[in-house]
Amino acid sequence: MLLWGNVTHDYQEAAMGWGSDFTWSYYANRQWNKPHLVTYLESHDEERLMYKNLQWGNAAGSYDIKQLPTALNRIKLVAAFFFTLPGPKMFWQFGELGYDYSIDYNGRLGEKPIRWDYLNDPRRLNLYKTFAALIKLRQQAEVFRKPNQNVLLSGYGYQKSISMSGSPNAVISGNFNVSAATVTLNFAHGGNWFDYFSGDTLSVEGNSKEVTLKPGEFRIYTDVRLEPPEPGILTEIAAAADQLPQRFRLLPAYPNPFNNTTHLQFEVDRISDLQISIIDILGREILKVVSPRHQPGRYLFSWNGCDAAGLPVESGTYFVCFKRQNETNVQKVTLLK
Repeated sequence: MLLWGNVTHDYQEAAMGWGSDFTWSYYANRQWNKPHLVTYLESHDEERLMYKNLQWGNAAGSYDIKQLPTALNRIKLVAAFFFTLPGPKMFWQFGELGYDYSIDYNGRLGEKPIRWDYLNDPRRLNLYKTFAALIKLRQQAEVFRKPNQNVLLSGYGYQKSISMSGSPNAVISGNFNVSAATVTLNFAHGGNWFDYFSGDTLSVEGNSKEVTLKPGEFRIYTDVRLEPPEPGILTEIAAAADQLPQRFRLLPAYPNPFNNTTHLQFEVDRISDLQISIIDILGREILKVVSPRHQPGRYLFSWNGCDAAGLPVESGTYFVCFKRQNETNVQKVTLLK
């Protein structure tokens, strides 16, 4: 029998830069003999890590977890201490793209926006690729998935580490603070160790080595060289100014007319809170969606021909209105059944 292991609060606090204790996330630290603890960062019952990062993230100088690129990198950091621990895992839908709508958005049990367009944001795509790389690491190296390994998890405070003996030996270190830190890592033996993400070689004399980590930085070392992931996916990306939209605009709907679902792309040139409304030919608002905190970029809104109650509407002409403050963009769509 597998039992849920809710460690959301601990990972939330760490992601926000306030320190926490991860030790409860490893089954053996609960005095369990079997690895039947299903840990998770988020679930349908818990608040999103990215939402909390953007609302209450810690900051020091120019390092600010409330800023989107830094907030996304903090999710990579906690993921490195989540997927590498042996035992079954669950990650919740769109967590791999940094989903940042509150659990209370549209009511706690209300529908949440579907944001496949997040894949178009290189910063969010790098988080997706980081999740994929960590899952691939579990598949490549049994030490990260095989039960009854010799695992030493130092999960308290701001400087966290995991030491693992197995195939291969591994050491993981992460700086959860908002300032740089120099840490002493303990290795199973001297010699060459390899950084999984960069492929760089770390030469260790004796059994320890000092390593300096930037705020939010982590390293995964193994004593066997593994195929590194795509380079640069841990790097913070700032969108180039010439790649950002220059104005708030709505692109043509497709398909239009439509039978099932129509899609509308829209662009925002600055951080924007949007209200999206569907208006029928008589001027009645049949659906309203409040969509906050859009960073500059291009997004996708899809409408399935249903009203606010989830009931299908009749064939006819409808107006999709995108509004922010005193600006409104309107697109006419035709539903044919």
